[in-house]
Amino acid sequence: MNIKAIKIKDVALSEETQQRASIDLDLVSEYSESIKCGDKFPPITVFFDSAQYWIADGHHRYHAYKDIGNADIDADIHDGTKDDAIMFSFGVNGSHGKRLTNADKYKNVKKALSFHRTKDMSEREIARICQVTHPFVSKIKKEISNKSVVTVTTSPIKPKPALVAGKTEDEKYDQKEHELQEANDTIKDLSEENTKLRDAIASGQLPDVEIIPTEQIMVELRKQIKTLEVELDAVKLSRDTYQRENAELKNQCEMQARQLKKLGGWNAKS
Repeated sequence: MNIKAIKIKDVALSEETQQRASIDLDLVSEYSESIKCGDKFPPITVFFDSAQYWIADGHHRYHAYKDIGNADIDADIHDGTKDDAIMFSFGVNGSHGKRLTNADKYKNVKKALSFHRTKDMSEREIARICQVTHPFVSKIKKEISNKSVVTVTTSPIKPKPALVAGKTEDEKYDQKEHELQEANDTIKDLSEENTKLRDAIASGQLPDVEIIPTEQIMVELRKQIKTLEVELDAVKLSRDTYQRENAELKNQCEMQARQLKKLGGWNAKS
């Protein structure tokens, strides 16, 4: 590893190397506060082409350090071009940092399928690079080839941004409910693929070494579903409280409006 401090102003940002659906501003603020308190984060990853440092991993860390006014940031520097940075970015965040959302995975795979360096790669290879399932890649590829909007297994029809301050409880509820449905759909697809693979192995059409560990993936997804169910219940409670308080405020406003109207009429008579 070639880690050294570089100037933040020398880091080149590009939408092509940012594979999340959006930058989570709440997370950036959280990182910024941690840095102020003395916490040290891992270096970002950049590719240097003799002119530019193209960031490939660590966008939230970059924005956090920039947000507090740091002039420098530690970077793991690789020799390479912008295309190298893009290719590297498809495989980051799968095992560290903020957990990838369905929208993140959707955007990442869709961009990977459209990238010129992956045109000769198989769906399984792209799934491995992007750290998603093969069925997920297959459905997005089919969507692209059909050139029509369809429901994708583990992503929304239109990628939604991460939850940030200012969203209503109804919007949070809709996103959590959608994520839960997507996780359930993924398990269904993986179960079907697992059955097909077992049949292929039994008939000698597929060697054991090509088996995808779908059962392990389903175990992880079931854990994710349990977490989403808890989060959804919490958001439902928060949403109901929000709606009840909103209704009470509306009633109070209407009552005050009627009182003001009466007072206006009384003043006119006086």
